[in-house]
Amino acid sequence: LTPIPEFEIPDLPFKAGPVKITKEEFEFIRDLKPIAGHSPRALKRFVNVARLIKSNRKWVPAHKGIEYPPYFACLTLLAVVVGSPWMAPLLFALIHKNTEEIQLGDFLKKMERKHGKKIDRHDNINEEWDRFREFVINIESSKTHLGCIPNFKMAHLKKIVPIVSRFSFRASDNITVISTEGGQDTNNPKGSSPIIFAH
Repeated sequence: LTPIPEFEIPDLPFKAGPVKITKEEFEFIRDLKPIAGHSPRALKRFVNVARLIKSNRKWVPAHKGIEYPPYFACLTLLAVVVGSPWMAPLLFALIHKNTEEIQLGDFLKKMERKHGKKIDRHDNINEEWDRFREFVINIESSKTHLGCIPNFKMAHLKKIVPIVSRFSFRASDNITVISTEGGQDTNNPKGSSPIIFAH
């Protein structure tokens, strides 16, 4: 993987309204726990940002031809940010770069065929990637609300990435995501913070 170009973070006017979480949304959030993490602090952050995004319907992008609630896609990417802080920038960059008409589950299988279980040279990124990949693939036949996740359209997720990034990564204008595969990464020695630079 090569360095990822910057992607635009939208200027979102703050116009929040009352927030009501439906029963279906509550169940979906509850079942995201395997990828959202177990830290009380992380879960609190997840809930706060989830409520903020839902407070303005313009922050939940729609997409032609989808058969799942757009907000579920927002929640899933947000869970990745909170539960997989090392891997999330790489996943978001791959979503941003993707130009194929493909669904998330098929995309993850394609990446496994191409790279195996090691998507990056850093073990913590590989561990988070593998946990997310297994979670998505294992729920393909799920009868719960989670069953829609493998069917998320990558083109739709591409619309959502800047929104979730805006609120989750605390970037002011742009986010540059750089992969470390295939070379010495002097900016991110082992044990340092995730590969994400806000400026």
